[in-house]
Amino acid sequence: MRIKEIYIYGYGKFEQYHLANIQDLQVIYGENEAGKSTIMSFIQSVLFGFPLKQQNELRYEPKGHSKYGGQVVLETEAYGIVQVERVKGKATGDVSVLLADGTRGGEELLQKIIGTLDKATYQAIYSFNIHGLQNVHKLKGEDLSRFLYSASAIGSEKLMEAENQLEKEMEKRFKPSGSRPDLNVQLAKLKQTEAKLNEAKTKISAYDSLKTTLVEKLAKIKNMREDIHQINKEMVEKKEWNRLFPIIKEKEQLLEQRRAIGDVAFPKDGIMHYEQLENELLSIENKLPPLLQKEELLTNEIHSLDLNEAFLKEKESIQLIIDDLPSYQQAIAQEVTLSNQIEQLQNESSQITSKLAFTEPLEMIEQYNLNFAMKDHIRQLTIKKEHFLQKKKELEERERMIQQKRQELANFIQQLQAQQLTTDERQRFKIVLQSEQESMLLKRELAWISEQISTLEQTNDKRSKNSSKKVMTGTWTSLIVFLILGMVVAAIGYWQLALGFCIPSIIFFLYLNQSKANKSKQELFMQLKTKQAIITEQLGKSPSTQAELAIAKQKLEHDAYIQNQLDVENIKLQQLEQQFEEIIRAFEVWEKDWNRLEAEMIQIGKSFSLSERMATNYLLEAFQWLESLKELWMKKTSALSQLATVQTSIKEKTKKLADIQKVLPINGGNYQEQVLHLKQQLSIQLGKNQDIREKTAILQAITEQIHQLQVEKQAIKERISQLFQQANVETKEQFYLQGEKAMQAEELQRHLSSITTELIRAGWNMQETNQPFYTESVFQELEAKKQEISKEIDLLESECASIKHEIELLEDGGSYTELLHTYYQEKYEFNEMAKEWSKYSTAKYILQESIKKYKFEKLPKLLQQASRYFTIIANGQYRRVYTDPLRDELFVERKDGIIFQPNELSQATQEQLYISIRFALAVVMNMKTNYPLLIDDGFVHFDKFRLQQMLEVLKEIEKDQQIILFTCHQSLRDYFEEKSIVSLK
Repeated sequence: MRIKEIYIYGYGKFEQYHLANIQDLQVIYGENEAGKSTIMSFIQSVLFGFPLKQQNELRYEPKGHSKYGGQVVLETEAYGIVQVERVKGKATGDVSVLLADGTRGGEELLQKIIGTLDKATYQAIYSFNIHGLQNVHKLKGEDLSRFLYSASAIGSEKLMEAENQLEKEMEKRFKPSGSRPDLNVQLAKLKQTEAKLNEAKTKISAYDSLKTTLVEKLAKIKNMREDIHQINKEMVEKKEWNRLFPIIKEKEQLLEQRRAIGDVAFPKDGIMHYEQLENELLSIENKLPPLLQKEELLTNEIHSLDLNEAFLKEKESIQLIIDDLPSYQQAIAQEVTLSNQIEQLQNESSQITSKLAFTEPLEMIEQYNLNFAMKDHIRQLTIKKEHFLQKKKELEERERMIQQKRQELANFIQQLQAQQLTTDERQRFKIVLQSEQESMLLKRELAWISEQISTLEQTNDKRSKNSSKKVMTGTWTSLIVFLILGMVVAAIGYWQLALGFCIPSIIFFLYLNQSKANKSKQELFMQLKTKQAIITEQLGKSPSTQAELAIAKQKLEHDAYIQNQLDVENIKLQQLEQQFEEIIRAFEVWEKDWNRLEAEMIQIGKSFSLSERMATNYLLEAFQWLESLKELWMKKTSALSQLATVQTSIKEKTKKLADIQKVLPINGGNYQEQVLHLKQQLSIQLGKNQDIREKTAILQAITEQIHQLQVEKQAIKERISQLFQQANVETKEQFYLQGEKAMQAEELQRHLSSITTELIRAGWNMQETNQPFYTESVFQELEAKKQEISKEIDLLESECASIKHEIELLEDGGSYTELLHTYYQEKYEFNEMAKEWSKYSTAKYILQESIKKYKFEKLPKLLQQASRYFTIIANGQYRRVYTDPLRDELFVERKDGIIFQPNELSQATQEQLYISIRFALAVVMNMKTNYPLLIDDGFVHFDKFRLQQMLEVLKEIEKDQQIILFTCHQSLRDYFEEKSIVSLK
């Protein structure tokens, strides 16, 4: 089982929170109060139910809204993808489960999916947090060992707590050598009461004999009271017989009278039935004469009415013609309207065909493609035509502007060319400017040479060495400067000046080489003097003045500016030429597109029988006129069809009236008058027919009434005859005499029934009729016997009272009874306490047996797995974890064979041992169902290396079991891939 998604509707601080794609090893990171514990609680609440309000566990009900609950999506081997939703409802919430195949269910289906696991077991085995680690730190010695042993069984200290709690409850109730527990106290009280009771028994040795005598006398009194009861019963029975005796004698007399009358044959209520039938017969004989007279009168009236049957036969046809008269009038009016409409449509069509110069038959309009697509296409062509015309105007305008700019630019270029220097003038001014630049360079060179000569002249022998170094330094500096100046001048094109700089540099270089060859300073001095004379001579030959130099410089600068302007304007002129050529090409493209457009419009115009002029200039308007023409043609066609239908209808109506005229006489000139006359005659004949039908109905009812009365008269006579037959008489007088005799017999029978009922209710046995009437002496004898027994009872009761008094004295005013009651009460309380103690004792026994079974069956496998995890996490420092089966304590063996108790380990190692046991328990218990493992900051005290080892264990467990790790420590994130981390904010 793996958790794939969670969706929180409302739980704690979360509202509408969705976490999808939960990995097999998922890390949920967040700072304090970020909601890690909330998500952990949410998962358990959805799967196992919300905590009850009376429980200590938090419910995480939202504060700001009413939504409470959410959904967890699971992936299981047996059911596939399962959606579990739990929302606010009953105590633990209403749960809904949806399987991948569409099956829905509730708590029962959820229990099938997650098995018998409950929330407490899940938290004990598959969920642990830092609080479990804190419990490890609190315990010491044997308690720590037992705590870890308990954790190996159910994942926490609950096993140890349960055993301790049971032991406390048992000791609270009983200790073998204790005095304060409840059972010990109650047992001491019971022993004291029993001793007092035995002491009281020795004081009443005669007690049992008196009790026996009392019981015997009370039994005798009971028997005597039963005898009195029997005497009273006998007296009551005899008195009841005396009461019934006269009634029995009366019954015997009535039976004798009934036998004297004998059997009488007479119908029940015969006299009443006869008189009723006689009255009904008289009523019928009074009703018949008026009805016969009325029947004859109605027959004569029906024969006197004159009815034309032909109108009735043609009634439906006539009525249809009458009802159809408004339709006939409407058809006539519609015929006129349609004729006018057709004429108007013809005129409008003629106007349009004249505008279009349309010579084709109008029927052709139906063959033209006048749909919306064609209209849209023509509209696009018209828009394109307008676009082409606009584009042509734009091209012509651009051509005009470019021609104007070309002319202006050509004129400007001519003006600039006129301002340029001639070639000779430009060369002459350059020579003047160049000679000036050479003169300036020679002056600088002369100044430098003079400086060097002066330096050499001032040198003396005492400072020759230092001076030589200074000269060498200055010489190298000057050499570098002259070389740089020579390169700069050569770069700008003055090669003669460049040579003027380079030659002294070469001389100085040779001098330096000569210095290295130990040349004399005098030779250098002579060379400098010679060079000084040459430069002075060259400066004396320069003929240019300052004015000429300024003019030459100004002219050359202006000429260079003009040349730059010419270059720019020539480039502009070339650009205009290119633009002009582009316009020419654009005109050519435009002309081709225009020709294609016109050809397409002409082709479309031909399909509509339009001229080329109309097609190229007014195609869209023509199309719209053709649409109107087609609409007019369709309206005209429809109107003609309607007119033909109306005219056919008029002919059919006229023919129907003519058919009626062949059968019936009809007056009137036109169709409307004839129909009105026909309507009047039909109304008259229908009125007569209605009178005949009404009178016939009345006549039929009277005839049926007469027949019914005659049938009833005959039936009454037959019923009277039947009554006479039942009474065995022939005349009315004989029937009445027989009726009186029957009434007497019935009265006697009714009296007999009443007496018999009373006797039965009194319990009289009809066979006991020979008993005599009991006299008063019989009752006096029974009463005397009863009085004698009563006196004997009074005597016995007096004796019993005396015996009871003696017993009471022996019981010492009731102390023995009270002791006996106290003894049994204390014994009952002791038994109840013992039952309560036995429950805890049984629970402890069951727990110990379960632990024993677990110790020998499951614990070895779990400790083997825990040893493996502990070895990995501790980097092989410890090699196994095992138990002492006698003391139920855990021990660990280090790799060197030394044995340690858990409390002898460091805090971090104790935590590692605890986590190894928890992991082993989860893995061993997980072999049947792979439940997710939830861990909340379980590795906070691990160093970097132990964390790395722990990660290896997690990766191994991850293969078979999902792990969700909650942490607030940023450092733990570095040990996991980023895709498996979810950060809460």
